[in-house]
Amino acid sequence: SGYVIQEQVNGSWKNVATVKGNATVSYKITGLQPDSLHRYRMVAYKTDANGTCYGKYTGSVSGYTAPAMVSGLKISATAPNSLTVSWTKVASADGYVIDIYKNGKWTQLAKLTSNATTSYKATELKSGVQYKFRIKSYATNGTLTINSTYSSALTVAADGSRVSNLRMTNRGTDFISVRWDKNENADGYMVYIYDGTSWKCVKTLTSNSAVSHKITGLASGKAYKITVKAYKTVDGTKLISDTATISANTL
Repeated sequence: SGYVIQEQVNGSWKNVATVKGNATVSYKITGLQPDSLHRYRMVAYKTDANGTCYGKYTGSVSGYTAPAMVSGLKISATAPNSLTVSWTKVASADGYVIDIYKNGKWTQLAKLTSNATTSYKATELKSGVQYKFRIKSYATNGTLTINSTYSSALTVAADGSRVSNLRMTNRGTDFISVRWDKNENADGYMVYIYDGTSWKCVKTLTSNSAVSHKITGLASGKAYKITVKAYKTVDGTKLISDTATISANTL
């Protein structure tokens, strides 16, 4: 008349499902922890006017659940010939597999062996060409490797919004002025300065025509490093270019 499925919990067998009807020969057990071991057994039963009679329990079968699926996949940096993908760490995973879709097919781009590594830079791409990325987590139990389902695919084009020809145009006792060449592919630029201790973003320019900035409030006779990054917003994500950096001193 049906089946009873049991799971072994803390050394005891507990009922997890009763399947009514002998034609149903599979059952999906949900709500389990990722990357965890579970053991099951089952028994058939017959119900008639005299009551319910149970058969003999099967031997047990065990299996691991997959690690959690990767979430938060995004492009965190872009350059003319590269794209950096990043994602949220999966605590139940041992690592990740990253795939790229190009030339009409999916191919494995990289296999990372630590769940703490949550970004990867894909290189040797063509500027302006659209690529897709997907990622899955995996866990290894002995000789068994279990993969999660793939994340949703992320589609983006390699972008040429880098900064070129960064140079100092003027300086004083408390300021340094810089300039760079306009990039038609960028939406704007971010200007950073390093004072020997930490980097600080001093200005975000929201037009690709704004190609100069005067950094004020600096110490006299001091050496600084100045970096300018271009950015472009694609599908709500700000893509940051490679950096251009120079060294300069105030008077």
